[in-house]
Amino acid sequence: MSAPVFFRAGVGIIVRNGAGLVLALERSDVAGSWQAPQGGIEAGESPEQAASRELFEEAGIRWEEASRVSQHPEWLTYELPPSARSAKTGLGQTQRWFLVDYDGPIDESLVRQGKEFVDYQWMPMTTLIASTWPPRQRVYLQLLQHWQTQLVDGVDR
Repeated sequence: MSAPVFFRAGVGIIVRNGAGLVLALERSDVAGSWQAPQGGIEAGESPEQAASRELFEEAGIRWEEASRVSQHPEWLTYELPPSARSAKTGLGQTQRWFLVDYDGPIDESLVRQGKEFVDYQWMPMTTLIASTWPPRQRVYLQLLQHWQTQLVDGVDR
């Protein structure tokens, strides 16, 4: 098989609560590795439709229950190490990111089902950056820089 030569189109959602913390999901395949809800855009979906679907699939949060704050103006891309590439992911991911506010419950049965994630926490964005898989860190830093006034760790807005 030849090496994939594309970047998978996807979305990511930074979910912020009233305390200024962000929702982080712990991956089932790498203990201690946390990430924001994210996933691929399916055929025929807009980025916002994909974000709505992913947020519900990964945390049980309905898009209409969250308050959309902002959409990052650019697609953000990260490259996967060769060992992590596949026919599905290609060279990595290029993502459209959304920032939403949400103070309701998280569907723990979805998060802790063990397929993709095993736990969730509300944490400062800087903690999420330090706790995520290294290829994602640059994108998360770009998000923090862009939304720096909205992602002040643990401070009421």
